[in-house]
Amino acid sequence: NRIQVVSTVDTTQAGTYTVTYDVNDSAGNAADEVVRVVRVKTHIAEETSKRIFIIGSSTVHAGWWHSLSTHPIDVYGENRVLEGWGEQIDRYMKNPDKVYNRARSGADSLTYREPDPTYGHLPGIKDRHWGNTEQLIKDTNDSNGGFLLIQFGANDEHNHVDTAAFQDQLRAYIADARRLGFTPVLISPPASRNPDSDFENRVYAQYIEPVAKEAGIDVLFLDLYEKSKEEFRIIYSDNDENISKLDEVFSYVHHYRGINNTHFGRNGAKIVAGWVKELACDPTQHSDRSQAVQDVAVELCSQFVQGELEHNITMREDAEDSDTEHWTTYATTEGSTITNVYDADKRSNVIVLQGNDGLNNGFRYDGDNPWEETQQHVISWEINTVQDFTFFVTVDTEDGYKTFEYKPIDN
Repeated sequence: NRIQVVSTVDTTQAGTYTVTYDVNDSAGNAADEVVRVVRVKTHIAEETSKRIFIIGSSTVHAGWWHSLSTHPIDVYGENRVLEGWGEQIDRYMKNPDKVYNRARSGADSLTYREPDPTYGHLPGIKDRHWGNTEQLIKDTNDSNGGFLLIQFGANDEHNHVDTAAFQDQLRAYIADARRLGFTPVLISPPASRNPDSDFENRVYAQYIEPVAKEAGIDVLFLDLYEKSKEEFRIIYSDNDENISKLDEVFSYVHHYRGINNTHFGRNGAKIVAGWVKELACDPTQHSDRSQAVQDVAVELCSQFVQGELEHNITMREDAEDSDTEHWTTYATTEGSTITNVYDADKRSNVIVLQGNDGLNNGFRYDGDNPWEETQQHVISWEINTVQDFTFFVTVDTEDGYKTFEYKPIDN
């Protein structure tokens, strides 16, 4: 009963704690103090699906930047569309439906707190701010928690905050994530593809890792800046220091100031998203951090498709070929039209299916051309509609033809 125990262990929080034991005998003589280290690990449930929310700026979400594109689609194809890596990360995830890219083009760590005062009226921009994101996290709450991926510090940051205020904002987002039961992950912004400065052109990137290390044992840091800088240098060097090769791989998009070496075309965004996966799943990136941080990295990595680079996704229609070749009408066809047009809000071409007789108008995709697909088991689409609709998908199975019917349940 004379043993004195001083313990800081909190079994509800992953971390490394100390327990100190002191004892005196009846004469008051003190024994040597004994200190024991207790490590509380994050429980990593096998195949636990987590929600992943992403906040950041234009290298994560390109937003309204479609208006700066000048190259015709018949020359540069899908790279005409500017995208951030957050718009491609879902192709690497086991559960892409649980990925919420809430980043906003033009935002920085401070201005993301409020709606965009200039472009907030645009459909792709108006809901992208912290208040809305926080509410969405609460509305989609489940018992598994999730990750908040935070990437600020790119080219817009210096417009509103200095480096000290920038770090304060990161600390605030970390606190917000914890308050919501989410695990915060800090990500440095990708480097700019500017060989004139040896790709050293992201002042704020160096101030992110110190915040992660000071914030505690559970804050993971992914150094996308150093990763992208290294990859850009390799591509540049391997191609006789030809900057056009970087443009070819990552973006053909120009704007009124000339070459856009900050943002990405669709293919570039896909590559950068793959780097985010690599950083999360490479244990050497986190070997100098606490065991708790390494456990966070393992859990984040478990959300990605393992082995293969990405989901085996077949894009049947993205409208970027500017035609309607695979589409036909059926049922009541009078007054039905099928067109391929450019959608400014979506920043890409879309197929417009229009009729004048409600559900009596029918449209078919590849009706006479079966896909002969035996490995892929999920079909998905993106639709913007002002009328009721029903989807039918016919599948040839071992038990004969089956037709799946999908109707919206909330109008």
